[in-house]
Amino acid sequence: MIMNPNIVVAPPFPDGEIVNAFLIRVLRYGGSASLAKVCRQLLRRKPGLDGMPSYLGRFHQELGYLYGDLETLINKHTEFNFFACGLPQGRIAAQRARLIEAHSGPVRLCRLPLLFSVSENRYLQCPECEREQMREFGFTFIHRRHGAPFVNVCPIHGIKLRPSSGQEWLYDAKCQMSPNDYQKGMTIELGERIEQCMEKPAAQSKYHKDSVIRLLKTSGWIGDDGRFCEIKFCTEFAKYFAGAFADIRLEVLCQSERYIGHAARALLRFERALHPEWCVLFTWFAEHNPGPRQLSKKPLESSNLMPKQLVVRSSLPGKNAVEIEIGKRRTLTEAAAALGIATATLTTLCGRFDIPVSRRTKKLRPKLLAQIKAALENGKSLTEVAKECDVSISTAWRQRVISKSIPPSPEEVQAKHVAIAKQQWLSMIRSNPGASTTALRKMDGSVYMRLYRGDKAWLESNKPARIAHAVRSQTSLPASLILCLNEALADAAHVCTSPENKRVNISQYRLQKLSRVTPFALQKCEQKKLVDKREEDRRKFYLARILRLTGRPIKRGEFKASSLEESFARRPSGFAKEVGLREESVRKVLKTKKHK
Repeated sequence: MIMNPNIVVAPPFPDGEIVNAFLIRVLRYGGSASLAKVCRQLLRRKPGLDGMPSYLGRFHQELGYLYGDLETLINKHTEFNFFACGLPQGRIAAQRARLIEAHSGPVRLCRLPLLFSVSENRYLQCPECEREQMREFGFTFIHRRHGAPFVNVCPIHGIKLRPSSGQEWLYDAKCQMSPNDYQKGMTIELGERIEQCMEKPAAQSKYHKDSVIRLLKTSGWIGDDGRFCEIKFCTEFAKYFAGAFADIRLEVLCQSERYIGHAARALLRFERALHPEWCVLFTWFAEHNPGPRQLSKKPLESSNLMPKQLVVRSSLPGKNAVEIEIGKRRTLTEAAAALGIATATLTTLCGRFDIPVSRRTKKLRPKLLAQIKAALENGKSLTEVAKECDVSISTAWRQRVISKSIPPSPEEVQAKHVAIAKQQWLSMIRSNPGASTTALRKMDGSVYMRLYRGDKAWLESNKPARIAHAVRSQTSLPASLILCLNEALADAAHVCTSPENKRVNISQYRLQKLSRVTPFALQKCEQKKLVDKREEDRRKFYLARILRLTGRPIKRGEFKASSLEESFARRPSGFAKEVGLREESVRKVLKTKKHK
């Protein structure tokens, strides 16, 4: 019986399964599991990233059309929605094009700083999720939510995830600590938020950078004038997430004001992109922490400036009541409040009843006048005089103008304040030797701004001397991550030289493959001499293999190869086969001549 070739049996492709995991599962049905081979033959590309593979257009043309259109493939089986949240609206189309077309460069348009990125192909698995998958589909698969960066706990079941490859990469393992209950709960919430970010398009997501900016404005971190409270935001952000995560990389990101500030400035610039992890963290923080601009806006019920409630009267007061209250009170406003009517209504009644009144006393009492003049001569401001003498600012100003004594002009008052600020500035410099101008400004910003506006030339000439610092790289990596990297590389070198395993060359490729640090990051760290250089040359590696065969340890300066030369001369092919090297390579190490 021959099957109809037009009948196509399409294996299931559940929502959330990544493309590379789907290809591997399909290949296993046919007895093969070479992802590189099928990507080369079917898609004409290398395997690429798991969550963000390129050339999806070719995959959809060959196989993906059986499961829906191209948009469904991108939204359901990639991390496109997650990474699009950190991009400006104008660059989302470019990110989508890199997924669909064959792109030779980086697929993702936003990445974390050096040594902070999670290793590629790092997908984890949850035992409970696998059991549910077996009951529902009859097979297990890798879900994209288990590749969320810095999330090693299942957001659904709260179980620690295990590596899908069987063994966790060395650098990731060194960066992860054992989480406590609080860190476990925070990691679960982080995983839930990232999964929401993956499932919803960026235009509808509350985690897109534009939505995050709107949330910061609503929560009071960005004022109506567009100014961002960056210093306080960075400080409060670090306090809120202190000790919240067990991954050292994420902990450093959330505690370093430098990284927080860089991410916040990238968020506010419309043309800049930032990693979506920051969008999730900023949204999380702003939802639970109102900014200073919002706290300063007190509700009307608790405001001291709330207008007094007037007493509701069924009828207007008569002439006698009006005369009595006016006689008791000093102003029409006070008399109107006592009668429970508006000031304008009281003025109208006074005109109706022919009661002589004036809105402002034409003459001040001698005692009050002397009090106002004394306060003005003492150099108090108009606001202070009006508050102390219980008069209006206009009244205080008129008395200053008509006073025989020359009142201090605004320029003289400003000069007095600038002189005081100069003494304070010099005192700050003497009290903090070695502090920079920026550090002094942070100590007392009002003094700096008064000098900047009042006498900028004096401020420029009296700034602290610049301290010549040693030239350093633009970015200094955290010591905790450098320590983790050194430990991971040491373990990788031990794996290469372990007696239990076959002796392999300690090359940069081998160290990178075992530790899963990007080649660029490893190369940069070696150039800056942040990590020990563990690569060995080929002659040393050949020698180590040969000496392992004889069971002798490597001793520098006293190696004698006479016995090995004799063994190699008797049977060169067999000797080379035993040590796993080419015959010519063994001859170069032992420096023996080839028999003619």
